[in-house]
Amino acid sequence: MSNPAYKPDEDAATIFQEDTWLQGALVMCIAYGSVATLAIQCFFMLVRGLTRAKFKRDFPLVLFVMIMFTLSTIFIGTAMQFTQQAYVDQLLGTLFLKQIMSVSPWGAVNFTLGFWCFSLALNVLATFLIVSRLLLYRFRLARVLGSGHGAQYTSVVAMVVESELLYTAFLILFIVPFVLNHPLENVFIQCIALIQAISALMIVYRVAAGHGWTKDTYAQVSTRMHSTIQLSNLSTLRAAPSASHVTQESKISSSGITVSQDVYMTKEYSSVEAV
Repeated sequence: MSNPAYKPDEDAATIFQEDTWLQGALVMCIAYGSVATLAIQCFFMLVRGLTRAKFKRDFPLVLFVMIMFTLSTIFIGTAMQFTQQAYVDQLLGTLFLKQIMSVSPWGAVNFTLGFWCFSLALNVLATFLIVSRLLLYRFRLARVLGSGHGAQYTSVVAMVVESELLYTAFLILFIVPFVLNHPLENVFIQCIALIQAISALMIVYRVAAGHGWTKDTYAQVSTRMHSTIQLSNLSTLRAAPSASHVTQESKISSSGITVSQDVYMTKEYSSVEAV
């Protein structure tokens, strides 16, 4: 008995190619849902309890979230329109393109692999340099003030790594099938633009939630460092007599009472303790 379901008269490789492209469009819709969720959460977290001072500080982030959400919406709309035309309205559009396309010397050059490999290398290198710099500052701060003063740097490092790791993973998942000329590349190539938006919104979400590095965080860390330095100087002042040169002076007052005093001299200061 023959199969009553209609199937296009195409080979299995072509059908699998079209299947992966359609599945990539579905994954792209899931990624857009993540973008919309993060954008809404970031927007309400930034405008919650809005004051004039907070508005001046958070307005660039609010504007950035709105721009990313708008661009992602335009992207998903045009991608869905393209999918509809490719599989419904103009199912045999490739035949028309084959008829009208002309031979170009640039057609034999594959810029796609070079572009995405350069993007991958640039993101990995930039992330490595940022993380290395932050860890270097954390090491210097912890060596001077103690290990408890580097927590903010660790939080920023985790924020940067988490946001870039998602984009790097999807980029690798696309590049490997693309190099192997496997149709699975169609599943991931459609999501890369939205993954970039998700990575950026993840950083904004961490900052809006108070886990990132803001101007208030810098003020708190600076105040904590100043207090620690003052306490360290105070401890040095109290311990100074043990490492100072001590001299003793005695005087007899007009009433016949002998007054003696120890004088502690150092290179930076002198203190007098009357006995």
